[in-house]
Amino acid sequence: MPRPARKSHEVREVKNRILQAAVELIAEEGFQNLSMRKIARRMNISAPTIYYYYANKDELNIAIRKRAGEILYRRISAAYRSGRDVKEKGWRMVKAYLDFGLGMPDYYAIMFDSTAPKHSDYVGTELEEAAREELVSSMRNAELMWKILEELEQAGFSMPGDIQRMGMVLWSELHGLVSLHNNNLFREIGHPSKREVFETAKLYYEAFLALFGPESDGL
Repeated sequence: MPRPARKSHEVREVKNRILQAAVELIAEEGFQNLSMRKIARRMNISAPTIYYYYANKDELNIAIRKRAGEILYRRISAAYRSGRDVKEKGWRMVKAYLDFGLGMPDYYAIMFDSTAPKHSDYVGTELEEAAREELVSSMRNAELMWKILEELEQAGFSMPGDIQRMGMVLWSELHGLVSLHNNNLFREIGHPSKREVFETAKLYYEAFLALFGPESDGL
């Protein structure tokens, strides 16, 4: 007997619930231990129901990574648009990145810390196109970061090396702050609060502006 058709909003709601259950399980047990049966058990539904929405856990992984990238992009692009000048735009983007990383640690970990498969792992498989779409979507975050660095350069800031490499330096700094906090390593040295993460990021951003600003001689 065919399954009765669901309305589009009902399908979205169920898929969202499945994604959230998968995110929680990945955070608790790792991607390698994720299974459709465990997701079904978490949701109190039958395992075959999961397959009606997602073919396998790899399809789920791609969907989760795409959602994480979309959430991050919405936040940093809104931050970019809200800034009055290029320096304020940059700082607001930094705060938006930290807000995402600290406020949604499970999604952040899957996107940036997890050993779950990424685009290159799906090349040559039936999921290659879906993985490519996720990569293109998520790369908007990097492209916006490069854009703000280009605008800083146009405003007189001196970027050592190329823009993309400088972006890697800044991203590494922010990622380090988020990961150290989310893995409770800052707590071990007596600095557990999110406020201190933002204060540290602000110190770094101000040092960056001072070091490479129009009045600086650089390194």
